[in-house]
Amino acid sequence: AIRKLPKTTRILGVCGGFQMLGHEVLDPFFVEGGGTESGLSLLPIRTTLREEKLARPSKMRLVNMPKSFEFLEKVTVSGQEVNGGEMEVISDKVDSRAFGTYLHGFFDEDAVIKAFERGFERLEIEENDFENFREIQFDKCKRALESSLDFNEIEIIIGMKKR
Repeated sequence: AIRKLPKTTRILGVCGGFQMLGHEVLDPFFVEGGGTESGLSLLPIRTTLREEKLARPSKMRLVNMPKSFEFLEKVTVSGQEVNGGEMEVISDKVDSRAFGTYLHGFFDEDAVIKAFERGFERLEIEENDFENFREIQFDKCKRALESSLDFNEIEIIIGMKKR
């Protein structure tokens, strides 16, 4: 479905979504069930999952951004870098509409939100109303989960309740 989107569509992946933008994800240690999964081949990367994830606070300045994300050029971001794999660059062919990061909290920075507002003029976030926007998105996600999962059964499975 992503390949059928207009070439002007921007695609951003965070953590596992970043890995999925590459050609493939290999899981030799059965971290996520083992085997090899094909990616979307939008970024020239191959990821091999490690037995343990790296998690550390990180701060970086974005440079050499692809054309579709050039509005993020020189923006400083910080958050929790969570990386469970070794990434290998396998070619120099990059889909300029794709960008990925291992940085959780990427969208928590005001500078990132303001850059996206400039980059996506139609983005409907009031200048100082990001907290409200994020709460609305969390509520939507919560309602979607509540309507599609049986939380009573989940509590039984994880041992919080008895049958």
